[in-house]
Amino acid sequence: MFTEVGKRGAIVVPVERYSPKRKAEFLLSNAVDEADYRQARKEVRKLGLDPDSVPHLRPQ
Repeated sequence: MFTEVGKRGAIVVPVERYSPKRKAEFLLSNAVDEADYRQARKEVRKLGLDPDSVPHLRPQ
């Protein structure tokens, strides 16, 4: 008995689009140090958001 190589079932996954506020949260929460955090705050301002209004975790 032979099997076909490379044949797999396919699934459809919905595309998730992130709002500017969600993108800002990712930027701020993923900063690894203080310098990275300052840069993330600049990028959030470029998105037209106030970094202090976005819930996030600040780097330790």
